[in-house]
Amino acid sequence: MKQILVDENLPPGLTSVFELAGISAQHLHALGFAGRSDSILWTQAILLDAAIATKDADFIDLAAIRNEGAGGALQGWQHANW
Repeated sequence: MKQILVDENLPPGLTSVFELAGISAQHLHALGFAGRSDSILWTQAILLDAAIATKDADFIDLAAIRNEGAGGALQGWQHANW
């Protein structure tokens, strides 16, 4: 995994948190992928050798169904202001 793609259900500012930790991150909104299907986003993650940070289980399920070599999905973000 070379970078993190932050799902549109998380704030764009989260990319800064990853960047401060030395991890390259981009928000899906900034990439022009807002509103796209999970399947399209998953394919983009594979092409970019990226993991997807999300608070939904959708990508975890997609990873199990498609069994493809993406970096993975990071799920479970919780914050009172999100």
